[in-house]
Amino acid sequence: MLTKLKLYYYTIWHMKIVQIIYRIRYAIRFYRKEKFYKLLDTRSAKAKLLLLRPALKSGMVGDSEFRFLNESHHIELPGDWNNHKRSDLWQYNLHYHDALVSMGNERNIQRHYRLIKRWIIDNCSGRGLGWDPYPTSRRICNWIIFSQISGGLDVVSRISLAMQADMIMRRMEYHILGNHLIANAKALIFSGLYFIGREAGIWLKKGCMILSKELSEQVHPDGGHYELSPMYHSIVLMDLLDIIAYFKSMDMKYPENWNIVASRMIRWQAVMTHPDGEISLFNDSAFGIVPDPKSISSYAQHIGLLIEDDVQEGITTLQDSGYIRLENVDAVLIADVAEIGSECQPGHGHADALSFELSLGGRRIIVDSGISLYGRSAERLRQRGTDAHNTVSVDGNNSSEVWSGFRVARRAKIIRRDTNCENNTLVTTGIHDGFRRFPGVQLHTRTWKLYDRELLIIDKITGSGNHDIKCGLNFHPEHTIDIYENIARVRNITNISIVLCDRIKWRVVPTTWHPEFGLSVPSHRLSGEAKLQLPTEWETRITW
Repeated sequence: MLTKLKLYYYTIWHMKIVQIIYRIRYAIRFYRKEKFYKLLDTRSAKAKLLLLRPALKSGMVGDSEFRFLNESHHIELPGDWNNHKRSDLWQYNLHYHDALVSMGNERNIQRHYRLIKRWIIDNCSGRGLGWDPYPTSRRICNWIIFSQISGGLDVVSRISLAMQADMIMRRMEYHILGNHLIANAKALIFSGLYFIGREAGIWLKKGCMILSKELSEQVHPDGGHYELSPMYHSIVLMDLLDIIAYFKSMDMKYPENWNIVASRMIRWQAVMTHPDGEISLFNDSAFGIVPDPKSISSYAQHIGLLIEDDVQEGITTLQDSGYIRLENVDAVLIADVAEIGSECQPGHGHADALSFELSLGGRRIIVDSGISLYGRSAERLRQRGTDAHNTVSVDGNNSSEVWSGFRVARRAKIIRRDTNCENNTLVTTGIHDGFRRFPGVQLHTRTWKLYDRELLIIDKITGSGNHDIKCGLNFHPEHTIDIYENIARVRNITNISIVLCDRIKWRVVPTTWHPEFGLSVPSHRLSGEAKLQLPTEWETRITW
């Protein structure tokens, strides 16, 4: 009980007052009677701009067949709108109605009209997962985009849409903040632009006010979204680009600063992208949830934004976010010298301080383990834990105190972050204090030195006494590893070898890589363990 109280204390300590107030408010589950909406007139948009948005493959493969998160189900309605045998995230996807704006949606317009009508009939109570603010926000925008590119919605659908917008107005996710609140603001803006009337004007004004305020707070000067997840960064960026595109399609003005923020976010995304064209997988990131970075950049260009998405060789520091990119002719290394996430919203953060990813010759070699699921399972905790990442743990402890599905109590703090270039050698150093809360341990320092054809990693743990040290490297599934004495070799790439510290016992262990939700791909981890006297220091040298 004492341990649980401490977790709650250290978690709540970092929250904003507004988050606590709204958590209490929403826990009461107060619902007021919905307004009766008369037939609301709508505005038409120039569909051309909205048609330019990049789309993903539809998760709706038939009137009753859906595939989300690499998991397919036949849906029996109305009961399966809220089937608790499936994960909340899968159910949320069912209520998003992303299919309406997916690839090839123009071939399935009648199927999508049927989906909308069925949702209205089966979800008229205003309760259930489908009425949670986040899926409602996503669905509102999808219905409106679909309406603008397909010829409009009928009276019943427009009334339902207005009721959903009114619910968002009353249940903004101030208790969560982050990308959820921006999605809420987007839904209000879309509803305000779509409808004509006094209520629509209120929605539009409120949505724009919230968006401007949250962009100034949630997007760092270097362009990074404060949750520090490349995937959620892309989600927020797509939301912002959709809003700009919709304003432009209506020939309506919006704050010029939104363009500047979007351009910075595209630059940040480019820095966090590997040569294979996909994002890095730090902090609850996965492929396939948003379009790839190049498609997003093209979308921004098509709607008239000036962007810079080319990254030069050398050192690129995202100073406000904490990520650092080292690049030369052969290698791209992305180092996580960042906090676990926003002070008030670290829910998507992992205990991965001083982890990194490495690509060589355009191929991913050392990878972040990614994420395959949400919820409160032991596997979710493992995937968020330090030992699942390319970094160091002490005495089996996590560098940040991750718990439950999206909670963090005590957090590792970055004490120092340095970069320099010496004789064509790219160097970066980070120090964190995540293990200081344990007896006898002080700081973890890691230095990466990237030479022409070599990467030297120097780890140092300060403190006193004997401690169990664990470290490891996760390899992309296409690579297997052999160890002979203190040399490891990547079996299918003959010129890559790894010189290991002989004071540490190394072995190759089976693990899993999670590039997408619902996907666990067998892979290998080079894992080292030792009982060492602190302070201690060791090197890992990768050559190619």
